[in-house]
Amino acid sequence: MDKKLLFVVLIVYALVSVAHAYDMFLTTDKYVYSVNESIFAIGYVKLNVTAISNVSVVFSARDASGTTVSSSSFVTNATGQFNSTFSLTSSGNYTLVANASGDVVKHFIKVLPYTGISMVLNKPTYTSGHSGTLTVTVFDLNSRGVALQVVTSSIRTTNGTLH
Repeated sequence: MDKKLLFVVLIVYALVSVAHAYDMFLTTDKYVYSVNESIFAIGYVKLNVTAISNVSVVFSARDASGTTVSSSSFVTNATGQFNSTFSLTSSGNYTLVANASGDVVKHFIKVLPYTGISMVLNKPTYTSGHSGTLTVTVFDLNSRGVALQVVTSSIRTTNGTLH
């Protein structure tokens, strides 16, 4: 085969086999969650600036070791959007991954074993040399106490007021 013809055939093959890369976006409603809290993830698939509908997207959540702990498949709507609401049962750092025809986008979240911390003093004011009690409660999404959480307090006074 002529070298010029072979070159033309290779270029045509390369142009035909090149897939268009999608522009993808993935985010969540916030970055930090508690165990079993609803996580809302939303993503978009575009080609240049045009939303692409009917694209299959595989969505997964992976723990810190890379193990997939949740997975779903979606098809983008008319605006190129897909979304998922899910929860995770263990605390830790997670990577959310969306894959559309080999184009991948990632988003990182953290899941804590608790939702909030409550600190209560046993009296409204204290005088120098007197003691008091600081009660700290760590609670989950259902307002139940969470055990084994390390709490470090730093108490200071300004003009006789505890902070």
